[in-house]
Amino acid sequence: MSKNIIRKRSIKIVVSVLLAFSLIIQMSSGSQAKATPKLNKTKVTLTLGNTVDLVLQNSSSKPKWSSNKKSVATVSSSGEVLAKAAGTAKITAKVGTKQYVCKVTVPKQYINNTSITLNAGESKNLIMYGVAKEDVIFWCSDNEDIARVSSSGKVTAVKKGETEIYAILNAGLGKTYQCTVTVKGSTGTEPTASPSPLPSVSPSPTPSGSPTPSGSPVPSVSPTPTPALDSKDYYNGVKIVEKLKDGFYSTETIDVSKYFNSDNINTYVLKAESSNKGTAYVDKIIDNHLVIVRTGGFIGTAYITLTCNTEKIVLQYTAEHKPINITSIYLDVPGTVVTVGDKVKIHIDTMMDNEFKNATVYLKSYEPNMPSQIVLTEFTKDPRAPYSYVAEFVVTKDMISGMWGLGLCMLFDDKGYVEMVNSNGTVNEFADTCFFYVR
Repeated sequence: MSKNIIRKRSIKIVVSVLLAFSLIIQMSSGSQAKATPKLNKTKVTLTLGNTVDLVLQNSSSKPKWSSNKKSVATVSSSGEVLAKAAGTAKITAKVGTKQYVCKVTVPKQYINNTSITLNAGESKNLIMYGVAKEDVIFWCSDNEDIARVSSSGKVTAVKKGETEIYAILNAGLGKTYQCTVTVKGSTGTEPTASPSPLPSVSPSPTPSGSPTPSGSPVPSVSPTPTPALDSKDYYNGVKIVEKLKDGFYSTETIDVSKYFNSDNINTYVLKAESSNKGTAYVDKIIDNHLVIVRTGGFIGTAYITLTCNTEKIVLQYTAEHKPINITSIYLDVPGTVVTVGDKVKIHIDTMMDNEFKNATVYLKSYEPNMPSQIVLTEFTKDPRAPYSYVAEFVVTKDMISGMWGLGLCMLFDDKGYVEMVNSNGTVNEFADTCFFYVR
């Protein structure tokens, strides 16, 4: 085959390849020319408080955004849509005379119960409707000593009382819902009130609830997931800045200026609220900087919410009950029957980790309709044993004739922890050594 023939065939092949490339480029240019502007989403379901970004594709022009129902959903100048209330809204992107529409549906959102009544030990599930699997629900209880709630919304009644369960959506960016939980006594029975005197406390304030919208649940998908909250670090959507543990009847002074904006704390009045005044409450605020928190007479956890202008922080106080273990209580009396002027000694034997501080003992008369009591607080170390203490009192004419016994004993160590026995509890173990007769 001649060189001329080979050369001609090679030229034909090159020309064919060039023609093919030219055709591909032309087809590509044609397809690009046919691409029309459009929204990245034309229909979306968005749960309350969440956002989605709308984008006008295939357009170099900046659209003008608008919502036909701002009460349901708003849109920013950049196309970010925010769900405000249940309903439907049309979000429009306008370029010149062209309009591009996305339909936004915001489902009705509500909790299945706003109040429930349980017996101690019973459980009930709370359910949030109108939320998506991407939404984060943070469940918490105002007082876990009365009722606890799991991360899935299962409420378990603990003891008699009333508390609030909160469902906080998406780290507080969404709405907060609540359910009032009333706990009765154990199933079939109501606990018997103790006749012994107990320290009085102020009633705990009940936070106000959010309105509960009605309606049927609507399946929804949220395009904007929110990071999960650790239930140990937040209360009612507000970060806990300090956690403290202490015993009963103790005080703590906190310098809160390190938590608030300096301009705010010097200008605005600091406000305090306790979730459980029986456990802890703000006793005094000094110069808007120092907060003195006092723990009360009940075991449990209290959340102190401090507000300065619009800033909020939470202090968590847990009043603990470390076992002191009163091993024995008994009386030394001069005879079977005592009279006015006789001296009676009361002995308390304990097992303690901390140092003894003092004890309060209430003695009561068992005469019908004749309540009376004497309070003993001056205890000294009993030389018989390392953790034994003794106090002495004189029978007076105010102590009416008849049988007397132990009503309540509260033993304090130097850390503020308390061991308490009363006439309904372990004091019955000491009944034989704690009764005496006055003539």
